[in-house]
Amino acid sequence: MFVNDGSTQATISLTRDEAFDLAQRLMPRAEFTTDTDEELRLAARMIRIWLPEAYPANERGQVHFVRAVMESVASTIESVVDGKSKEDGGGPIAA
Repeated sequence: MFVNDGSTQATISLTRDEAFDLAQRLMPRAEFTTDTDEELRLAARMIRIWLPEAYPANERGQVHFVRAVMESVASTIESVVDGKSKEDGGGPIAA
């Protein structure tokens, strides 16, 4: 990882887990409003509705890479929104 604070530069090595932990500390937490929740739910719903039509499975049941990735995105959106709603009703999502 290359670090430049404007006056000094350094290269440091981190494991994947260390880099993820550092990013979690440095990145601001996302805050979701009710409107944001609904927009995310709509995005996931549209992916679920339209991707199978746009990228149908072939005769062996295999799906296009784009469909597989986007269905994974829909699942992630649903998990984040559902996970937040199970907490105390608002504010930042805990990592």
